[in-house]
Amino acid sequence: MRFFLVCLLFVPLLANAQPRLRDSIGQVITTRNDAALLGRNGLLRIAQRRADVYVGDKISTGPNIPLQMRMRDQSNIRIACNSELDIHEYSRDPDSRGLVSLAYIRGGLMIVSNAAEGDLFRLMTPIGEFELGSGVFEIEQETSASYLVGIYRGTLRGLNNDNGLRLDNVSAESFLRISLNGNVETVVQRDLVRLRERNCSPDNIE
Repeated sequence: MRFFLVCLLFVPLLANAQPRLRDSIGQVITTRNDAALLGRNGLLRIAQRRADVYVGDKISTGPNIPLQMRMRDQSNIRIACNSELDIHEYSRDPDSRGLVSLAYIRGGLMIVSNAAEGDLFRLMTPIGEFELGSGVFEIEQETSASYLVGIYRGTLRGLNNDNGLRLDNVSAESFLRISLNGNVETVVQRDLVRLRERNCSPDNIE
């Protein structure tokens, strides 16, 4: 009887320690169990197919295969091999302005954004803060000081960084090399594709 009462006391605590299903902002749809999600509560979870994703998760992928997520607003996020992404905010209430805030740390990232006209979609990166609209965007780390950025569809609404670089309304089919010092060069799509493939091999970031 005493054991039963103790169990009753601990069940609510265990339930509160886990994120509630309705708080999920998306699900993992492609992985091979070499990625991990570190939750806001400090618990580490192995990323498995159909695993829920939550605000506050820090996602790290291994050297073998990318991780892909489908978000509850039908956006898709692909995190390349050897990459890291932090999810700071993902609020897409249909009755108010949506707010998405992601922090790209390293590696490669592709976003198929379903952002509405009035939504604010921020992507913080080492080369500055991007504001994305609806479309397809990619960033790949070339070296410790340069990154390739691709806008396949839609418009990059803006980019600002601490060195005074500002880009506004970059149109689709634009491919750029952007350095930490603010230098911008035009590249071609195949440069970005080759870099994406290279980044799925370990120990290739200079």
